[in-house]
Amino acid sequence: METSVLQRRWVRVGLILVGMVLVGGLCDRLWVATHEPILAWDQADYLTGAMNYWRALQSPQWFSRDWWVSLWLLSSKIPPLVYLLTVPFLNGLGTGFSASIWVNFLFHIVLVFSVYGIASFLFTSEVGLWSVAICSLLPGLYPLRLNFLLDYPVTAMTILVLWALTIWWFGGRNLRGKIWSRRGRSRVVRALLGAGEDGAQGRGSDVQVTEMNQVEALKSEALKSEAPKSEVQLLRELIQAPGMGAIESMTD
Repeated sequence: METSVLQRRWVRVGLILVGMVLVGGLCDRLWVATHEPILAWDQADYLTGAMNYWRALQSPQWFSRDWWVSLWLLSSKIPPLVYLLTVPFLNGLGTGFSASIWVNFLFHIVLVFSVYGIASFLFTSEVGLWSVAICSLLPGLYPLRLNFLLDYPVTAMTILVLWALTIWWFGGRNLRGKIWSRRGRSRVVRALLGAGEDGAQGRGSDVQVTEMNQVEALKSEALKSEAPKSEVQLLRELIQAPGMGAIESMTD
């Protein structure tokens, strides 16, 4: 029952996210259809770079080393991923500004799911949906989606990396917390000593962990004192410790 409810919830969330992506893409296309701006310097420079890759991929030579070298040398300082992803849109929709910004739609999908992933992982699914809505309509971010620049792709990939780091860090921390908790440490000691999980063996390993901590505390006190205690004195204090009676009764 709980599984079916969880599945319906994920389907509903997925449909909402897909709807947000499609609405954003539709608004972008309406804006492009009604506005054909004159490209500024940066937009024209990036479109020229994409056109260079488009021209090189018209007659590819996949098994030629010289062709691959010339392909990677087309861009001296700009990473070519955005250019290469723009080439299919230039092939299918024409070589112009309206075709080139379709690549931002791909990065918009990446951004939407990355933002939702971070917010839902750290908070709740509702917070994730609100985060996606705000991110899609953010005045400082929305205009970048309507220009052929590297700002929007870089933003989307940065959020994707942050999502991956969030999952890695918090997921790893929860795992480390479970391992290094008090019960987790006793289980690790039992595993290392070959002891069982139940009965007197489990309780004995817990006592062993306590006694190990007491030994470390006695050693540190001996090092801090002006007259260090001898090993005989340390052993005597250890024998008189409260947990030793439990160990002796178990061994008997």
